[in-house]
Amino acid sequence: MDNSVLNQWRDTLGLPFSGIRDAKLKQSMLEAKYERLSNEARQLLDAFNDLVRGKTSPVYLHRASSNTPKILKWRLSGAKLFNFGDRARSYALLTPEVLGLLKNVLSDDPALLQKIVEFDFKRTHLNYALSYTFTEARRIENYIEEFEVWRKLPNFVKHL
Repeated sequence: MDNSVLNQWRDTLGLPFSGIRDAKLKQSMLEAKYERLSNEARQLLDAFNDLVRGKTSPVYLHRASSNTPKILKWRLSGAKLFNFGDRARSYALLTPEVLGLLKNVLSDDPALLQKIVEFDFKRTHLNYALSYTFTEARRIENYIEEFEVWRKLPNFVKHL
């Protein structure tokens, strides 16, 4: 087995790293980025809660578990005054149905509706960045694990 030939072949693939050391560095950078983005998600959630503190909001941000593709989700309020009934599940905010509900219940507070839409912009982008970073870090982790197994293979093959 000629490692230099294999490494040259690997280099033609255009991977986002040049070897195992670089892959480990990339993984640690992605994990640090995920942690930073996760903190930003927490801050966004806190900022939304500060915005609606003392008000009865028709929607609220909810943080799902870390292993879901969409960390931050919108939920319709369960408050009886909005009469959403069984609709108090996770929703995409920018749908005609939800925007219509929000326009109706926030007709006296258009500034709050504008702020909610701005939060949705941030939520959308944070969710993508978190999902992408988490997935890419796990892919590299799997690559490293497989490579470590492969690395032991030449010694095994010599003893056959």
